[in-house]
Amino acid sequence: MKVVIWKGRWSFCPGPFIVMHKNYSYTDYRHEYGHHLQYKKYGLVKYYFKVAFPSIFGWWKDKLFHKKWTWKDRDKWYYSQPWEAEADLLGGVKRNYS
Repeated sequence: MKVVIWKGRWSFCPGPFIVMHKNYSYTDYRHEYGHHLQYKKYGLVKYYFKVAFPSIFGWWKDKLFHKKWTWKDRDKWYYSQPWEAEADLLGGVKRNYS
């Protein structure tokens, strides 16, 4: 699997490869690797409809409607979405919000 580094501020997985922001953490990588495993599990079309599009929508929803939330609350909300929680699970990410 190929990993591409770019100068953007977020990471994403279009499916067959991962695009990571230049200052990514191991947790970021494992989460995106989880998305890659979802791609392999669902196939291209189902992955985009079950994971990629909902993820993009959730990201925009957070940016538009959660501006007054703390970073911790925003992060907890975002990664609790089913497709994000599954990516964490598949990638071996354990988030601690305490």
